[in-house]
Amino acid sequence: MNSSNRSSATASVLAEFLPLYDKFVSMKEQYAHTEFGSKYGSLSIEDTFAKMGATEYSLEAGQDIDAYRMAAVESEYSTEIAKDMVIRQVAPGLEMEGNVIRAAQCVVSAGSEEEAAAVEAAPEAGEEE
Repeated sequence: MNSSNRSSATASVLAEFLPLYDKFVSMKEQYAHTEFGSKYGSLSIEDTFAKMGATEYSLEAGQDIDAYRMAAVESEYSTEIAKDMVIRQVAPGLEMEGNVIRAAQCVVSAGSEEEAAAVEAAPEAGEEE
């Protein structure tokens, strides 16, 4: 098995563990300042993912939307950011050697309200007057 096939297979397996990953991270945050948390704080699924080669990646405002690496969880009107571009990141993504394990979540620009109003007001192509 070559490296790219191996990393693709590993990324696929790690993706199956994402619900457990999320639960562990949530519990770690919830119990961080308790006796339970202090005893088991060294157990880290994030470290395990990292040892296997998974890394977080972030998005920047103004990036073009890439459906493979990004999941739009909301859209907002924006006069500063062009339509179909990232306004802000909601959650980072996870990848392994270019294989996306979890897409980064973001808020996407719907363009300006004026542009949206102009599109709605324009007659559709082929519509008879």
